[in-house]
Order: sequence, then structure tokens, then C-alpha cells
Amino acid sequence: MRSGLVLLAVSCLAFSAVPVARADVGPDLSLTVTPDVPAGPGDTISLSLSDGNFFDLALLVGGQNLGSTPFGELTLDLVPQLFLFLGFFPSNGTISFDAQLPSNLPPELSGVTINLQGVSLGIDFSTFTLLWRKSNLDAITFE
Repeated sequence: MRSGLVLLAVSCLAFSAVPVARADVGPDLSLTVTPDVPAGPGDTISLSLSDGNFFDLALLVGGQNLGSTPFGELTLDLVPQLFLFLGFFPSNGTISFDAQLPSNLPPELSGVTINLQGVSLGIDFSTFTLLWRKSNLDAITFE
């Protein structure tokens, strides 16, 4: 019985020494979306999210309206309507891709602007800190 109490006391001390996970907002990411002119059917959209930490989770958040929206430890600069998982940042810290718009875009998209913002989430295992980061805003407008 006594050894059980000693083991319990030692376990409690060991777990109390482990730091509690906390969150931190890191330096900004950089988002670039082209073209800078209205995009139409068959056009190619290029996206680049850079300055990310290796193996941090990367998301692209989009919405038509600007505004302040809490998201984890961040405050996004838009009202999110879509979330796109981009993957994990590679060692060079940049995720980029091109996407060609279909030739039969719905006419309802004409004149619509979608604001985009990149977000990343990682962890610093030495301090058990969640690292939140966001990018500047960029947008794509449809002709």
C-alpha cells in the first residue's frame, strides 16, 4: 500500500513538471494569387503561400466579405465561407500550385470577388507551443 502511494506521488510530480500546451502567433505568411485582373473561363489561377515552417499544416481560407473573425489564436481578416487544406509546408517553406478554370464557368460568378487568406498551424515540441500564423489578404475576381 505504501509503495502504491509513493508511486502515485512520484507520478503526480512528474506530470506536473510537463509544460502545458500554449499557443503563440508567429510572423506572417505571404500569399500571392494571380492573375491580378478578372479571371475568366479557361484562365489559369496561380497561388503561392510562403514563409511557412517545415511540416506546419497549411490552409487557404476564403470568403466574399471582409471582417474580423476569430480562428484559433488568430483573427482572420475575412468572413470565411470556404476552407481548403493545402497540405504540409515542405522544407523550402512554400506551397504553390496552378489551377485552370473550367471553360463553362457559371454566369453567377461574373463580378464576384473571393478574398483569400493563408493560415498555418504547427507545434514547437521543445516548448509544447502551438504556432498559429496567417498571411496577407489577396483575392481573385471573376469576369
